Amino acid sequence: MSETASLSSTSRFLLTFAAIVVVCAGIQAAATLLIPFMVSIFLAIITAPTVTRLQAVGVPTLVALAAVLLAMLLVGSGVILLAGASIVDFLQDMPLYQYRLETELHDLQVWLREKGWIESDEALGSYLDSKTAVAYFGQMLASLSNLFNQAILIFLTTMFIILEMSGFPAKVEAIGAADSKAYHSVQRIIADVRQYMLIKSGTSLLTAVLVVLLLWRIGVNYCLLWGLLAFLLNFIPNIGSIIAGVPVVLLAWIQLGIGSAVWTTIGYVAINFGIGYFLEPRVMGRGLGLSTLVVFVSLVFWGWLLGPIGMFLSVPLTMILKTALEAGETTKWIAVLIGPEVTGSEHIKQSAEETSEAVRDSAAPEGASEQTT
Repeated sequence: MSETASLSSTSRFLLTFAAIVVVCAGIQAAATLLIPFMVSIFLAIITAPTVTRLQAVGVPTLVALAAVLLAMLLVGSGVILLAGASIVDFLQDMPLYQYRLETELHDLQVWLREKGWIESDEALGSYLDSKTAVAYFGQMLASLSNLFNQAILIFLTTMFIILEMSGFPAKVEAIGAADSKAYHSVQRIIADVRQYMLIKSGTSLLTAVLVVLLLWRIGVNYCLLWGLLAFLLNFIPNIGSIIAGVPVVLLAWIQLGIGSAVWTTIGYVAINFGIGYFLEPRVMGRGLGLSTLVVFVSLVFWGWLLGPIGMFLSVPLTMILKTALEAGETTKWIAVLIGPEVTGSEHIKQSAEETSEAVRDSAAPEGASEQTT
């Protein structure tokens, strides 16, 4: 009987794993369609409360929706026009920057050879390749341009989602599901994601403003473009600020010299360290509800599954997954494992009891069926 139970547990694990693989393959195959829809959902979650507040003060639904969408359209159009002009100018000047980068790298190699730290230019040339750096810039700007090209689709989808969300509670109440556990779980997911996205948007905007002021003061070209890049990449945990800072430091080096590059590096470190390690934890309050390892693994996983947009949305997507796991008795223990560090012996004991109870509950039907047999 024990061998049968072991075989049944193994089969169930394999079936679950196979189902996850199939779902991931389907998501990856449909990423082109899913990405604009997912971005629209998150935008709707952020902007829907504004529509609700306008309705609460007596503004008609269509007027409130039109006002919010008009504000989104104006802000988005302004950002696209400013960033688009900067991207075009930067791409036109890219051959000049590539030439200057090659010159700076050559001078660096000569200096290192004179110091005796390298024997030949080839020893360092394989690591410092101007073409690779320029290609990196081009790919980054191309990803940004693709997001702008889908702006109209995202805007229209967001409009219809907000319009549907305004009447969704009435539909739920009509079918008698307003007090259901699933509906409360969905409400909690929306509230957690909204809080995270609003706080992250605010801190990212502050980061972008400080970056623009820093680069304008130093004299680095295209400061508005690098501010937008800092705003977007700040949503990527752990490595986003590093990715945003590398091209700016290189541009400051080849445009203004090594001294400006050093000051740019110091400014970026100060801004991101102050906001990321002091301001955000205080504003976030109880935090993301995820362990540091899970945040990094989710960054890699969602980036592999959905591309760069998956890296932007990795934290809210993992928060949604964790809340969904907490709603199920048999999966609650997984939510505990991917959550933050548990402190306090009583809390640890309670979590362990919940975990063991969930495991027993998941195995109970199987044992019962074998006993009957």
